[in-house]
Amino acid sequence: MLIIFASLLASTLFAQDYGFVTLEEIKYTQCNFDKDADAVIFFDKAITKPADDRQMVTKRTIRFKILKEGGLSKGNIRILYRSRDEFEKIEALEAFVVNTNAQGEMTTALADRKAIYNKKINEYYSEIKIPLPEVKVGSIIEYRYTSIMQHFGGLQDWYFQTDIPTITSQLDLTILPGASFAYKVVKSPSLPIDQKTYKDEGRVVFTMNNIAGLREEPFMDAPGDYLQRVVFQLAEYQTYYGSRRRFANNWPNLAMDAYLPPKSILIKGVL
Repeated sequence: MLIIFASLLASTLFAQDYGFVTLEEIKYTQCNFDKDADAVIFFDKAITKPADDRQMVTKRTIRFKILKEGGLSKGNIRILYRSRDEFEKIEALEAFVVNTNAQGEMTTALADRKAIYNKKINEYYSEIKIPLPEVKVGSIIEYRYTSIMQHFGGLQDWYFQTDIPTITSQLDLTILPGASFAYKVVKSPSLPIDQKTYKDEGRVVFTMNNIAGLREEPFMDAPGDYLQRVVFQLAEYQTYYGSRRRFANNWPNLAMDAYLPPKSILIKGVL
């Protein structure tokens, strides 16, 4: 599996282009809808579109903050990807840490390219690990990357919820022209979802706000089943050569999809 990393920019340019954080984020010390949280995700946003050659391209950006000592482990970022048959590659990977000192001065530390490494999880999945420098309580961390999959058969469920609270989670999805797919929103009745559909564009945008973290508890069976999410089912799509490729066409078959990652990874491996 070939992973292409973007060249890291000079510190000054990087801070200007990518290191901007808001005053509200700097002052943020406790999540008001999940007060026991050790960290909080300010936003997790992804834009998925088809490429000219019918590949599926997703650009994702996540920004979060360490609130307590217990959240320091979140500074070790993990990105899960489908390594089997080189189905997916990760490009334009960037990550940084913003800290503020007692005088209110901000400093930006970049991820060390030499510290980034890959680890195989099983025959389907591998992960990229990104240790970040100077992570401490109060650190604001942002990372972004582009995922390129061979085709829209790799369309994965979107999880709004993780084991720490999320202020905004958004998926902006433009489906491949000519594809047949369905989706199901799985969420608590008490949590609203904003869903906008643009039929002329083949596009749908899902947004949820202020989602408390789901932490594992004793006797909790399959915690991944309780996460707020959108489940996708791609029935078929037209290939580059004009043929139709079909996938599982009912929910039981979809549940048997061998590419689905273990739910223990889903709940713990978001950051």
